[in-house]
Amino acid sequence: GADARLEGFGFDDATVDRLAELPGVNTVIRSYQTTDADLRIEGITARPVAMVAVDSAAYAPLLRRVGLDLPLPPSGTASGPTGALLSPALAQGFGDNRDLSVQWDSSNVEIEIVGTIDRFPGVAPGWDLVVIPYEPAEAGGASPTVLFIDGPEVSRDALRTAVGDELVSVATRADRLAELGDNPLTRLILLAFRIGLIALGAYSVLAILLGLVLGADRRGRVVSYLRTLGLSQRQSY
Repeated sequence: GADARLEGFGFDDATVDRLAELPGVNTVIRSYQTTDADLRIEGITARPVAMVAVDSAAYAPLLRRVGLDLPLPPSGTASGPTGALLSPALAQGFGDNRDLSVQWDSSNVEIEIVGTIDRFPGVAPGWDLVVIPYEPAEAGGASPTVLFIDGPEVSRDALRTAVGDELVSVATRADRLAELGDNPLTRLILLAFRIGLIALGAYSVLAILLGLVLGADRRGRVVSYLRTLGLSQRQSY
């Protein structure tokens, strides 16, 4: 979902600013993620959920650039319930309820279902998911726990140095692609693909040669037949 992803227990503004000033970094997108949240109906807990708050306005251009088709909640701090995306099962089960909210830690945000979402980068499959804009989480005092980096050329070492915390998980797209390339299964698949291409080429050449041989044999039989009818050798050809 980004050129790089940093995950920790909470990033302060100074850390975000240092990352944003790194050469090659275009944007640092803030996100708060927790699997210790609850979907509530009229103030009563209805379902444990994974909750994601993300800066939609900053994240949308990066998603377009990397080609990831991911819906985002509407950004903004308008009065009234916050527009939220829910996983399809949640939306189907609780879509008729008007008094919905999502609660985590000491924060409780009233929400309104505006769409559905199947997955979100960093959230393990299988979780019931609620995605809201980042502004309500920030207003409730949350610090970002995940930072998405828009910067194709930035290195993991540079990010690690800027963060200065060994407990922070730092992953880049380039490193991930290199890991996939070094994976034994990936190498085996590529080898099988190359062998398949070679075999297909060999079969194509063999089919052409067989066609030529069979064609020549048939042609010889036709010429012999024509000569028995009295045609000269030149006329037969």
